[in-house]
Amino acid sequence: MKKLIALLLTVLAMAFCLTGCKDKVDTVAYENGVVKSGNGTFAIEKGEYLYFVNGVASNFTDNKMGDVEKGALYRVKLTEMGTKNANVERVIPKLATTGSATNGVFIYGDNVYYASPYDEKDKTGTVRSDYVDFRSFNLKDGNSERIGYEKNSVSKYQFLQNGNKVYLAYEYSETVDGAEKKKLKVLDASNGDSVYSVDGYTGLFFADDNQGKIFFAKNAYSEDLDADESFSEIYCYVAGNSSADMVFSGCGKNALGRDNRNSDDYKAKILDYTDLSGATLTIVKNTGKFLIFKLASLDTNSTTCYFGLDLSKEVKKENLVNMGSSNTYIDTALTSTAVVADLNSIYYIENSTYLKGLVKFDYSKVGEVTRGRTLLTGKANGANLAFMDGNFIYVSGTDGIYYRVDVTQGENADYRQINAIASKGLTEWFVPRVVGDKFITVYGDSIFQNYLYAIDLKDFANEDKYGEYISGLATLDREKVTALSETIVGKMTGSDKDAFNASLDATYPEETDEE
Repeated sequence: MKKLIALLLTVLAMAFCLTGCKDKVDTVAYENGVVKSGNGTFAIEKGEYLYFVNGVASNFTDNKMGDVEKGALYRVKLTEMGTKNANVERVIPKLATTGSATNGVFIYGDNVYYASPYDEKDKTGTVRSDYVDFRSFNLKDGNSERIGYEKNSVSKYQFLQNGNKVYLAYEYSETVDGAEKKKLKVLDASNGDSVYSVDGYTGLFFADDNQGKIFFAKNAYSEDLDADESFSEIYCYVAGNSSADMVFSGCGKNALGRDNRNSDDYKAKILDYTDLSGATLTIVKNTGKFLIFKLASLDTNSTTCYFGLDLSKEVKKENLVNMGSSNTYIDTALTSTAVVADLNSIYYIENSTYLKGLVKFDYSKVGEVTRGRTLLTGKANGANLAFMDGNFIYVSGTDGIYYRVDVTQGENADYRQINAIASKGLTEWFVPRVVGDKFITVYGDSIFQNYLYAIDLKDFANEDKYGEYISGLATLDREKVTALSETIVGKMTGSDKDAFNASLDATYPEETDEE
């Protein structure tokens, strides 16, 4: 009996730690600025500061609150960012990353929301770093709380704000009957209570800009058949709701008699071209401002086409625009990696017989000779789209060199190199971004120890200064590497400083007067 009681107490203690452990640390001076850009990335512009993850840690098991430096959340004034002797402050002394570039840090009001490797031990004394720990941190009082946790099968997550409330939405995998099954779970970030969950979908898209709407497609289920239908439907989930609304249906005439689908409300959501058997609906993109999906009829010789929706309008069939029938050209343009400025301005990299490079696609011109495609620069052939900032598209080559293109210049726009030192790839933990007039990146060379560095873009419009910058870094020496190290956005740990200096001495030794 005593053993049973002891076991129950251990289980209860572990359950308490997993759901409600709190930490409190000293806070930096409170700053009441609003978030201007980057929410959901690893570098957020808020007020006068950049809040950022200070490099990527190599050890994810040593994550005790108060001890962490590398991989913790720091901040620096925007005016000092990437300058020598900048005043860099540690905000949350705990790992604020799980190593995935698809997820980041979020700030709403006075609270920071983030994911961190779970740092507590099980009864065998093993740190449970196989869990993702979702947490909040109050910038005013320094209180840190656990919102929830999940096995490291989490593929993506977002903290979403709706009104004055914040919610955690995350997708994870679970093995059911020997097969991997994806699920979505939504929690109230204030108390960790479950708000909504769904599984069985064929595709789920969070908004790129965290606007609070999640779209997913799934095969319709028939109570009459006690089985899935062959056609699919698209649902829209709004953060905080206990259910998702079915907004578009691929229901065909054969299924209208089942499950009371003859109602006017349901019929208003059935899309054209569905015919008898219905259609599958596949989501291509959800930017938060625009939704794009593909309809493919299940009947033989029927139309396959794309639809777009401006999400500033109500999510209903009347507001959809038909972006064209499926063909080689539109299929190449409308992909999940495309950058959508608006439905008439979609940018992608094409590598076809006729077009090679950065292309702009306009669905309204599909019927013309160019089929809606305009080559902006062939120099981007083989590159990867990174992101869009204002009028500039940023792309990266396979060699870790980034370029930018001013899309307002049209065909043959200037293709300007950003970095002369190779950066980490897009699949790494930090996706480069622009903050003010600085390009923030992580250099690939190990000598730089996996921290963020800033490249000043102010002089890039000046041909002479731009040329001096690129040619000046063509060949590295001790002085240049030292100068680059001083553009660090964050703060090196003592051990990383030692490693940097040792590598510097070994690779770029100081010159002496000895013969």
